[in-house]
Amino acid sequence: MSIRENALIFIPGYYGSELIDPKTGKVIWITAQEALLGRDTVAWPIPGVEIPGARALEVGNLIEQVSIVSAYGFLKKKLQTIAGDLQAKLHVVSLDWRRDPLEGARRIDRKITELRAHNVKDIYLVSHSLGSATCAYYLRYGTQDYFGAQETWDGLSQVKKAVLSAAPFGGLMVLFRNLMKGISRGGNKNLLSPLAISSFESTYYLLPKTGQDLVFTPDLESVSLGLSDPESWRKNRWGLFDEKNGLIPRFEKEIYDYVKLHIGRGNRYRELMEAPLKNRPAHDHVLYIQATGRPTVEKGVWKYSPERPNHFLYYEHEFKKDLKNRRADLVYVDGDGTVPTHSSQLPTAFQQAGTRWVRVVDEHLSCLQSNSSLFEIQKFFHR
Repeated sequence: MSIRENALIFIPGYYGSELIDPKTGKVIWITAQEALLGRDTVAWPIPGVEIPGARALEVGNLIEQVSIVSAYGFLKKKLQTIAGDLQAKLHVVSLDWRRDPLEGARRIDRKITELRAHNVKDIYLVSHSLGSATCAYYLRYGTQDYFGAQETWDGLSQVKKAVLSAAPFGGLMVLFRNLMKGISRGGNKNLLSPLAISSFESTYYLLPKTGQDLVFTPDLESVSLGLSDPESWRKNRWGLFDEKNGLIPRFEKEIYDYVKLHIGRGNRYRELMEAPLKNRPAHDHVLYIQATGRPTVEKGVWKYSPERPNHFLYYEHEFKKDLKNRRADLVYVDGDGTVPTHSSQLPTAFQQAGTRWVRVVDEHLSCLQSNSSLFEIQKFFHR
């Protein structure tokens, strides 16, 4: 690295980084072959719980081009151009998107420490989605654990300017759908199975808090699921407590302890992010890009019956089969196709600190790589 070179760091979002088996070097997340023909899972190995196929995976490279998932190849090229204009080198801090966001904040900090050790002058950050939620915590609280954290803006003091975009600050009810139903990526039903998604630490940080975790009844009454209470999960047999996973009753105590731990930490993480400004940062060089104007999944319908106590409807074919008198589009609200607008609102403290907030009508990924957004980023970096 040349003397006093600048650096531009990109932090990708959920699904945006490879996960690799360290023993074989095989990319588990994600290749078209694994998704279409494989049998592997990206389930997180919970201590004391025997989840089939779960094992330690290492974080790999940025996912640039895979036909079956949104990828960052186009954006990377654009960021390299922006980096060149800043006399900077582009770096990527890949995240293990299954983990507690604090682990991601610590990865960002390690990269910045490494760059400083190489005499880098100015550091710029660009982040997306989960990467932005992680980055926002880092800017405000550094690498402090949630319990005992004080607002210091230590992370922000380490960088020249930072760009956040499409962050799920208020949580995602679509994650509840995913942990109940899984996500199909081709023929591999294990990769993102309900069990796998329920095993992720990050799931319990990205779900909305009680009161915002709403579903409809068939009569269109809104009901809070109480997702901030581990007893709700055990009582209703959601996620890891679902008997179909084959872990209950053998590992019920370990599962309860795990869910309780991360729900508690997730609650504290949200409290910190929602807290009003206490200490104004030394500078307010942060840009936030929020995307709106796209139908976004939010509130499913809970069609409870003793025979099917956890029958949730989200998809059109489910409504046609089980709730013909309701339209499937009632599950949608305004958003960017992934994050609802109410969830991607910039936290109060960042507003109070003077963050520049730009709203665009766009999709979740393209909101960061559209010509208009890239122009805003360039203008902000050169301001």
